Amino acid sequence: MASLTDDMRSLIPTPAFGGIGPLHVSARRTGTEIVLTLVGEIDIATTDRIRATVAESLREPRPTSLTVDLSGVTFCDCCGIEALEWALGRALRAQTRFGLHGASTRLRRTFALARAGELLDACSLPL
Repeated sequence: MASLTDDMRSLIPTPAFGGIGPLHVSARRTGTEIVLTLVGEIDIATTDRIRATVAESLREPRPTSLTVDLSGVTFCDCCGIEALEWALGRALRAQTRFGLHGASTRLRRTFALARAGELLDACSLPL
């Protein structure tokens, strides 16, 4: 049987807390800017993939900006919020501008309920 590529593995559902769905993470570098695109559900089973991609993205050559496109996110729990806050902190330590793009009204409300003000502030940055 042929082995799965990393892209194919990211589409396989990872069960957690009642079968939370998969998350696909992709990174695109344009010059000194990186856009991470998240599609699916951000939960305890998928946050390690976000952290690994952010850490890899902030390696040399260090980008001037890191934008996370959330327009494809269908669910985000407290672990997801914590992972996005971690990404924000890593970007700030790397002196890289951080922004969130495409956060739905529902996702912004989740940030507000979790008192994740820094994430709400990051939502105002354009892609």
